[in-house]
Amino acid sequence: MIRKILILLTIVILGWNTAAGQDIDALRKGIERDRKELQRLENLLKTNVASKKSSERELKLIRQTISGRRKIIKNLDSQINALVVSIERKQKQLGDGEKRLAKLREEYAGYIYEGYKSSLRGDALSFMLASEDFNDANRRLAYMRHATAARRQTAAEIDSISGVLTAQIEEMNLRKQELAKTRDSRQNELKKLNTSEADYKKKVNQLTKNEKNLKAQASSARRKIEQAQRKINDLIVAENKKKTKRTQAQIDADVVLSGQFGQNKGKMPYPVRGGVVIDRFGQQRHHLYNNLTINNNGINIAGKAGDPVKCVFDGEVRTIFSLTSLGQNTAILVKHGDYFSVYQNVVNVSVKVGDKVSINQTIGTLPVTNNEDDHFLHFEIWQNNQPLNPEYWLNR
Repeated sequence: MIRKILILLTIVILGWNTAAGQDIDALRKGIERDRKELQRLENLLKTNVASKKSSERELKLIRQTISGRRKIIKNLDSQINALVVSIERKQKQLGDGEKRLAKLREEYAGYIYEGYKSSLRGDALSFMLASEDFNDANRRLAYMRHATAARRQTAAEIDSISGVLTAQIEEMNLRKQELAKTRDSRQNELKKLNTSEADYKKKVNQLTKNEKNLKAQASSARRKIEQAQRKINDLIVAENKKKTKRTQAQIDADVVLSGQFGQNKGKMPYPVRGGVVIDRFGQQRHHLYNNLTINNNGINIAGKAGDPVKCVFDGEVRTIFSLTSLGQNTAILVKHGDYFSVYQNVVNVSVKVGDKVSINQTIGTLPVTNNEDDHFLHFEIWQNNQPLNPEYWLNR
């Protein structure tokens, strides 16, 4: 019975501790990942500030910074709650463990006391002298040795559990310290968030004040984006129609490449190293005018002027076409079996139609201009005729 209690106590304490620790570790890793993303945003913001010119890109970066800080604060809140629950449960577990351990020690002390009284009465000697023969005496001696060994083992196990409880108390104290640090971190993030929100309002006022025709320009830009997306859509539809003319060998190769592409969802490198997403996938409201929306078939990744644009997976260049008239420079369409990746607003294109390209291969660069708003890549991923959210496919 004692052994069972000891084993159960160890399993409960260690098992609970592992599960709680995993939850907190996951939150901690998420916060660290978000902070790295925030650092990339702030690095690009510094570039904008150095140019001493308010731009729509700067406004988007500040907006993304605000979103990033809110996400970190939300995760910090979750971590705080998890730590509070963890500490409360730990205290309860320790209290229960100490009660059980005290009971075991009391029972063990009773065994020792009874053994001591038995020795004074000479019970052990009487027990041996009552043997019927030599074999019976050996069995009685073995029994006595077994009882002594069992008591020693129980004592060792009690000491072991006591050590576990001591270690858990130390860990609980460390988590209390971590809780205090996390709360301080949250307060710092709130202060930075307030500063970012103030900067955002200031930049909005500057842009709307300096640009009388800003809304008209935004509407014009939206029309150009929609025209560019319709052209890309038409080209992908045309590429999919060509599938009926494939040989069996081409079909087999596409099946293999499609499978490899699909298996790497969430693992692909960013096409612009150190870049950050400033416009997301799907229906998006304009950053200045809520009644103006844009249906984005991909994402826009801000980078630095002249940053290399890299292919996200092995494939074949199917189409290269100019979108200069729409303010988007050049677009490159790469086929990956049943999937396509699109790289738009590229200059210095270093590939041609029909080229086999590999993951991480440079296929061009971002524009080099004095306007920070130009330094971005529009990136899309399609499966057959269906646009997909690229953020689900890229690895941060």
